[in-house]
Amino acid sequence: MTTSVLLSTEDVLVVGPPTSIEVDLDIGAKGERGSRIFSYEESDPAVGMSAIGQDTIPYDMYVSLDKNNEYLTAYQYVSNFPSQGYTWKKVFNFYPRQYRKNVPIIFNDGIGQKTIIVTEITPLNDLANINAENFSINYSIEYQNPIASSIESISFGPGLDDFLNLTINIKALEYKNESWIPLNSVGEGIIVHFDIRVV
Repeated sequence: MTTSVLLSTEDVLVVGPPTSIEVDLDIGAKGERGSRIFSYEESDPAVGMSAIGQDTIPYDMYVSLDKNNEYLTAYQYVSNFPSQGYTWKKVFNFYPRQYRKNVPIIFNDGIGQKTIIVTEITPLNDLANINAENFSINYSIEYQNPIASSIESISFGPGLDDFLNLTINIKALEYKNESWIPLNSVGEGIIVHFDIRVV
């Protein structure tokens, strides 16, 4: 035995969100602003903030746009612990001013040379204020035998290509057959790990 039931309606009700919502944000007292990031063409954050005309609150950040000094260096206004109050402290540099690469170098009779265009290490704007003594150079030579090496000389100046170059000469000996002999490379050269920073 079966029963047939017919359900029908002439009205369809659609329930949905309102077409618009209004939010009034002007209720209550105005709160203090949060920390912000500021920038100006001045290396001293206190002077730069004064030039901008902005009060400083804890944890504000300031980025120097002074192309002659501390370019793209970020400072933060933090507690001067253990003293009282707050002070600007350098936190990082957007341009790291370093060269970290593994490069092949040809060694001939114990001498290897690497020439680096200085703008690979530091911005063009820094070049007027640095010399060879400003480069901190760390390196290691990747080789199968024990190596004794040192930086023989560093030169800093324009090269034949008119670029400002940093030229590093490395003197190296390898321990082979129970004696120290000048290092000589075969093929494309010996890998040297460089970590060069501007100080």
